[in-house]
Amino acid sequence: MQNKKLILIFTFVFLSFFSANKSLSQSVLSFDASISSLSGYTEYKLFFQGTDVVQDTLFVFRRIESLLEFPIDSKIAKIQATFHSGAASSKSWSVVVSYSKNLSDPGEFMKDSDWDEIVGYFPRTKFSYTESAADMNFAEFNIKADYQIMGSKSFSTFLSAGLKSQKISYEIDNFSGWFRFYNDATISYLPRDTILPASNLPALFYEVKYKMPYLGLGIESLFSENNFLKISGGYSVVFAEDFDDHLLRKKISTSEGNGRAFMGELRAHFVIGSISNKSLYVELAGEALSILVKDTQTQSWYGDDPATPGDSVFGIPHTFKSEQFKIGLAIGLEI
Repeated sequence: MQNKKLILIFTFVFLSFFSANKSLSQSVLSFDASISSLSGYTEYKLFFQGTDVVQDTLFVFRRIESLLEFPIDSKIAKIQATFHSGAASSKSWSVVVSYSKNLSDPGEFMKDSDWDEIVGYFPRTKFSYTESAADMNFAEFNIKADYQIMGSKSFSTFLSAGLKSQKISYEIDNFSGWFRFYNDATISYLPRDTILPASNLPALFYEVKYKMPYLGLGIESLFSENNFLKISGGYSVVFAEDFDDHLLRKKISTSEGNGRAFMGELRAHFVIGSISNKSLYVELAGEALSILVKDTQTQSWYGDDPATPGDSVFGIPHTFKSEQFKIGLAIGLEI
């Protein structure tokens, strides 16, 4: 419901903007398609600390940490439509709508690491590590409006408002790794690693969704009437949720919370010719996005490893974040 309200609010803002603008009769519509390289990662971390009982009667202070790192490197296809108020030299506003989808899976492993510490007995110790193949589904929708607030024929400053939505999901299998046995009698981990046999069984399904309404500021410098360089940055309050189905342990983990995101974009636009008197152009573009969300996670078991079906644990401190970088080339046509 919250996400639907955000979309309705932004739709209302955009429609109000169009109805109030008097330059629509001189406006220009353009379409382009691009291929870009996406790099970075998406991860989530769990952290638990508190009193625990060892050797049946001894109370200790224990810290347990788990980190799941999901690769994101892939090729991305994007289609984009831009509606703006005439030639670049007189442009006072623009609206951009785009949709992006991955064309390939990451070439790296998903990594799962676990640490344990009992204060006064042993320091932070890594006791488990696995690597797995990752099949990824990445989708992004973005709508943005820019409005010029000052400028001249060769330079302008603009404000931005938009909504970016992402959904990233993974199917994880073909895992291998190692772990260390914990010895309760000595309150320590054995020094030798035990190798886990490789398996091609499905291990995990993970999905994370981000809704990011944002505001930004940018500058645009014109080389000529229709060739320009555009630099912008923005800040977003993030509404996020994730879902983890641990197939091997028959456990579902969910969370929902708010966070923040910083974003930046650099675009160089060049007209290279015309088709039927319509401008043909190319764009070189780079984008950066940094997301951080802190909330709590709920874990519920539907099998008996290691808990009883129906058992749940609430309020586990949970942090998930993503660092994303894109660089690509687009070709388009003004209509």
